[in-house]
Amino acid sequence: MRRGLAGLLFFIAAVALALAAGGWYLQLVAFDTARSGDLARVVLRDDAIRTQIATVAGDATAQTLGVAPEQIRAQVDTLARSDAGADLMRQIITDAHAKLIGEHPGPVEITGPQLVQLTRNEAVGALPPVVLPVFAFGKVQLVAPGLRLEPGEFTPMSCAPGPNVPSAPKPP
Repeated sequence: MRRGLAGLLFFIAAVALALAAGGWYLQLVAFDTARSGDLARVVLRDDAIRTQIATVAGDATAQTLGVAPEQIRAQVDTLARSDAGADLMRQIITDAHAKLIGEHPGPVEITGPQLVQLTRNEAVGALPPVVLPVFAFGKVQLVAPGLRLEPGEFTPMSCAPGPNVPSAPKPP
């Protein structure tokens, strides 16, 4: 009987340790926008993200430059594949990550000076900021019903009842 109980307690401890380590890593990586700028090279390896930025920048600047949007898209895509392009897009990636996890309330914009750097043409500097379509997840819904956390509030113990769980209203 004691061996079975000890085994069960060790199993529960191992699961709790795995949840704590997973929560710590998630907090460190997914909900920390200070690191997302450093990861711009890695993020821009994703074809979908790179294509989205190139499409938005190309469509916004092609008419001003008097060239086909495909030409600008290809230029921005080529730039995004390089280390220099990743450094230029560092702020765009950071803003998009902040918007995605709900820390950035406004739209993600590519400003005129950023467009100049991306297209390598001064003529687009006077254009208004271009909005990059990024949707926010907002609050994170975990397993416990009614438990809503802001992205910065996630901790390994978030699944346990505590101050983050809304309490029932007290009767008058």
